[in-house]
Amino acid sequence: MRPHRIFQAVNSSVISAHLISRVLERKMILDDLAKEKFRELLARQCAFSQIELVTFCVMSNHWHLCVSLDTAKPNPLQEASDDVFLNHLGLIYSETEVQKIGWQLESFRAGGFEQSAAKLRQRYLDRMRDIPNFVKELKQRFSRWHNRRVGRKGPVWEDRYKSVQVEDDETALRTIAAYIDLNPVRAGIVEDPKDYRWSGYGEAVAGSKSARAGLTHLVKTECGDDSETATWDQVQAIYRCWLYEEGQAVLDDDGQVVRRGFSAETTDMVINRQQGAIARSVLVKMRVRHFTDGMAIGSKAFIEAMFQARRNAFPLRRIDGSRKIQGVRWGGLMAMRDLRG
Repeated sequence: MRPHRIFQAVNSSVISAHLISRVLERKMILDDLAKEKFRELLARQCAFSQIELVTFCVMSNHWHLCVSLDTAKPNPLQEASDDVFLNHLGLIYSETEVQKIGWQLESFRAGGFEQSAAKLRQRYLDRMRDIPNFVKELKQRFSRWHNRRVGRKGPVWEDRYKSVQVEDDETALRTIAAYIDLNPVRAGIVEDPKDYRWSGYGEAVAGSKSARAGLTHLVKTECGDDSETATWDQVQAIYRCWLYEEGQAVLDDDGQVVRRGFSAETTDMVINRQQGAIARSVLVKMRVRHFTDGMAIGSKAFIEAMFQARRNAFPLRRIDGSRKIQGVRWGGLMAMRDLRG
């Protein structure tokens, strides 16, 4: 058995890492639906594991994550009530599974077996705030979903994922984040990284609060004294300029493209003329495109009526249907699916 990977905090309590995993035999099995499902599972697993997602990119046969974990922060669930603890388990476990764990805890406590209850809780707490376990569970949960979807058995991913520990430094983290967010450009899928929806940058530009929080972490120094009050427009402009600087095409001595990327003219336009800004009209169009998977869009009353009509399609813990569309003022329009990330 291979040893458990060890990530060591050095010169800081924060461990940051670039994680990469590829599909078995490099098969292109991650279609749009699979990418969306992976993104959903990723968000839930990050929340369960208490891992900060800096940015990510899901391609057709592999994925990249940049994550951080502050080892100095205690697990808030350590002293939490059973109700809060069980609610947290619901991020990745079914209602039936959570109920079973709840019944076990209740039975232990009713019988005065507090030590047994504590051991049961600790089994789950030990799986949180651990990067190797985070990757393991994320890959396993996606594999189960994929195999059910296509009616197969067996592994989905190559046996061993790659990991690179990254110094907890803005320059190092931003270089890795740019590498990740530029993947679709390097692959020739899109010309502008904002147009790839299954990436941290694409989701951030489209309005995802969680994606924006991850990228904001990368530009605090450049925001200076305003780092705590910096707007997303400021953060986005800084990071976009960085992307276009890092993402220039590489040419050989004969002018042939060695590595795909932005032309010198495009880089100059984005950095020097636009200064990283994106026109509002473009942003609105992006959000419309990114949120076309909202299942239903309309007034709150309309969405609630649709939700009740399709109640059986949603878990019991969901109590209402309407979700705000983030990023711009939509005159009260709501969506049935929350695509903020």
